Parts: sequence; C-alpha cells; structure tokens
Amino acid sequence: MSRGCRLVISATPFILPGLWQRCTKKQPPVPGGFFMPIKDPDKRKAAQRKADAKRKGKRTRNWACLLYPESANERWQAILSEMSVKCFVSPLHDKDVWSDYDEADNPEHKAGSPKKAHYHVQFLFSSVKTKEQVEEIAEKLGATNCIQIEDAQAYARYLCHLGCKDKHEYSTDDVLQFGGINYQEFIQSTMDVVKAIAEMEVWCEEQGVTSYARLSAYVRSERPDLYRILVFNGRHLKDVLKAMEWEAKKEAEEDRSSLMEALTLGREATR
Repeated sequence: MSRGCRLVISATPFILPGLWQRCTKKQPPVPGGFFMPIKDPDKRKAAQRKADAKRKGKRTRNWACLLYPESANERWQAILSEMSVKCFVSPLHDKDVWSDYDEADNPEHKAGSPKKAHYHVQFLFSSVKTKEQVEEIAEKLGATNCIQIEDAQAYARYLCHLGCKDKHEYSTDDVLQFGGINYQEFIQSTMDVVKAIAEMEVWCEEQGVTSYARLSAYVRSERPDLYRILVFNGRHLKDVLKAMEWEAKKEAEEDRSSLMEALTLGREATR
C-alpha cells in the first residue's frame, strides 16, 4: 500500500441476498411451544405424565442410609471426608430393640429383641440427587437402604433418638460431622434456646449472681453445652442481669430506709 493511502472499512453489514427476508419473515408458532397449549389430547396427556413424574420427589437434597459395621468399607470415614459433602453419622446404635409396631409390620422382628448394630448416615447435599446417585455413594461406603428425608432437622435429632421416649438415647457428642456442618447447631430448635436461657436465668437468681462475667465463667467450665447459646444471646442475659442488679440495689435501699426509720422511732420512744 502506497504512503498516504488509507484503508476504509464500510460500517454497513454484509447480508447475503434473501437472508434478510428469511430472518424477518414471521415464523408459524410451534405447537406446544412457549405459552402455546398442546391441542392433541394424547400429546397433552403424555406431557402431563412427564411433568408429574418429574415432580414426584425422586430428587431431593436430603437422604439417609444405614451402615452396618461388618459390611462397611474400611475407609468409609475417609471416603466421607474426601467427598466434602455435608453429612452426619450417628453413634453406633447397638442398644436398639424391635418394637410392637415393628413386629406387626414384620413377624420376624420380635418386639424387645435387639436389632443388629448399625449407623445412620444423613446426607445434606447442596443440590438435588436421585436415589440412583445416592446409592452409588452408599455403595462406596458399604451402606444400604437409602431413603429420602422429609425433615432434615427432625432426622438429625433421630440420629441420637432425641425426644424418642420409647428408644435408647445416644450421646450427641458421638455424632460424626463431615463437610463443615455442626451437629449441635443444626439440631438446636428455638424452644431449646429459650429453655437454655431460662435455665441460666434461674441459676443466676438462685445464686444471686448479677455479673455476666461470673455467669460466663460458670457456663464455660460447668455447662459447655450452653456456652454457644450464651454467646449468641449475651445481650438479653446482660439486660436481665442489669435489671436484677438494679432490683437488688433498690431492695437494699428500701431495707436501709426501713432500718433507719425503725432506729429513729426507737430513739424517740426511749426519750
């Protein structure tokens, strides 16, 4: 290109002949497309069956399975750790017995006879999973009997039989946690928190404690199970302790005033 010449590129788009007409030509609506009803009854029923099957709940985030020690993979805990999935594993259920309901459901499960020792494994996936996908994971662990969970918190409490009066209760300290989820936090209900706060308030009243520092030291050393609740509800408890301190001072002042009044009356009576 010689000096002084400039290359000029047209801003007008190049369109093949007839392409513009084909692109702008109004296309007929596709039956069953967006906002278009399916007129064919058979096709409409087939589409409805497909939609119903999808909504049947075959996929969910919450699943559980049983793990028997004798058939479990030797590395089952390592496998769960490597998966980086939120998961709880119950303490070993070695004190469970069959109930009357179990016997009615299956005559071979005699009421009162011991169940085979087992673990309950609870998965809390971040995305929905099919039963087939969960069974693949269970197979790696050596687990079986995969079931969907309707209420994740209720099942988590069941891992230790919390609130089950007819079953042996296991220690929550023995629950295994995977994927960075905290079992104690997960099972804690509003009623549990309120009950714990009330228990701490009663202790302060009985011991005459109005110092938050003293309460914190006591809970930290003697009731570590309540310490997290104390930390996250400290403002309320500080207000309660402050009110208790104010009432104690008021009562002391009233007692002192009554005493001074009695002493004054006594002196006047002896004159």
